[in-house]
Amino acid sequence: MEQNPPDVSVTEEARPAATRATRRRRADFIPSIENASVVDVETAFYRQGPSMTGPLAILVILTLSVLLFLLVGCGSMTIAHGEIIRGEDHKVSNVHRLAPKLPERMRRVAMLPVSAEQANDMNVGRESLEPILQAEFDRLNVFEVIRVTSDQMRHFTGKQDWSANEKLPADFLTTIKQETGCDAILFSRLTRYHAYPPMAVGWNLKLVDATDAQVWWAVDEMFDLADPTVVNSARRYQLEHEKYYEANPHLADSRTALVSPRRFAAYTVAALFDTLPDR
Repeated sequence: MEQNPPDVSVTEEARPAATRATRRRRADFIPSIENASVVDVETAFYRQGPSMTGPLAILVILTLSVLLFLLVGCGSMTIAHGEIIRGEDHKVSNVHRLAPKLPERMRRVAMLPVSAEQANDMNVGRESLEPILQAEFDRLNVFEVIRVTSDQMRHFTGKQDWSANEKLPADFLTTIKQETGCDAILFSRLTRYHAYPPMAVGWNLKLVDATDAQVWWAVDEMFDLADPTVVNSARRYQLEHEKYYEANPHLADSRTALVSPRRFAAYTVAALFDTLPDR
C-alpha cells in the first residue's frame, strides 16, 4: 500500500536586525509568519526620506501583514464565492496499484452490485449510495461500464452480491466475463455508513482482471467528518462541482456537503476514483 509522504517542517527565516524601538513597534502589529521575512517598513522609508509615524505607518504595517499571511497560507487556503476554506485536504492513503497504468486491453468493466453487512443502516446506505457510486464511475469516461443487477448476479452465481474478500466460486470470473463480455470486474463494498453529523462513509473497492484474477487497483478508506481534513476536502469538492446545483443557488454553499449524505458520498467516491492508475 502506498503511504503519504512525511510532513516536512519549515523553519522561519531570520528577521533583519532593527532598533529596539522599531522591534517593539513591529511586535505590536506583525504576527509571526512561517517561511516569510518581515519587512522593516520604517527603516526602509527612513533611508529614502522622512519616516512615517502615526496612523499611516500603522495602516501600512497592517496591510503588509495581511498580504504576507495570505501569501504564506495560499497553499492550503481556498477563496471562492465568498467562502474561505483553510487547512489541508484529506489524502487517500490505503491504495494498491499493480502498475502505474492500466493495460490498453482493459476497456469494458462489469460493475457488480454494492455489498454490505446485513444491518438496517448499512442496507439503507447501500440503497442510497449505490447510484452515486455508479454515476461517479460513469463520469470517469475511461471505461465502457456494464452494470450487473442483483437479479442478474443471483441468476449468474446464485447470490445477489459478492465481496472480493469472500471465497468466490471457482468459475465466478469466467461466468461474469462470458455473460457480460467484460475485461475487468469492479467489486464494491460499503464498510461504514453513518448518516448523521458528523457523517462517516467507508468503502472497499477492487478492480480485478477478469482473465487472470489479478487485482489491478484496490482501495480501502474511511471518510469521517470528525476529521478536519475530510471537512476541507468535502467542502472544496462541493465548490468545484456546484455547477450541478445551479437550479438552486442555495445549494452552492460548500457546507451542504457536511450535512447531505448524498453530497458527502459523491465526494468520497470521487476521491477514491482519483487514485485509479492512468490509462
